[in-house]
Amino acid sequence: MTVYNPPRDKDEAIRDLDYVIRLSQRHQRLYNRIAGLMRFLELLGGSAGIAVAISGSPGALKAAGAILAVIACSNFAFDPSGRARDHLRTGQDYRKVRARVADLDHGEIDRRRNLILEPDYIEGLRAPSWNEMMRTHGFSASARPLSKWQRFMAAIA
Repeated sequence: MTVYNPPRDKDEAIRDLDYVIRLSQRHQRLYNRIAGLMRFLELLGGSAGIAVAISGSPGALKAAGAILAVIACSNFAFDPSGRARDHLRTGQDYRKVRARVADLDHGEIDRRRNLILEPDYIEGLRAPSWNEMMRTHGFSASARPLSKWQRFMAAIA
């Protein structure tokens, strides 16, 4: 059985572009929030370590040091600030293409979009970004229902 796929038009290409712009914005905001939380926890852990060192409890000092080391290692390994920068750059590249859509046909929009290297995306942010883009373009009826995980991710991003 042959499935009919209507030809892609310029409006679809623009909606796809707006979707990836919104998706990059959500990721950038999420990673910036995670980076801020990590910095806060490192500051809190360092302050606790100093307070425990002054109080003279060696067991508590070891625990505070271990917690601080775990936070610092996870910040280094996960690198939320770097991921936020990657999504900022990607979003800027997409916005440059978006700014020129009046001069481009749908094939050229797709070609330029495909040249942009995308960082990894969190699946839980895809559907909320899609729904927001569809509502922005007046297609609220096409919004997808969100799972609890997707609603949670949308709330923190």
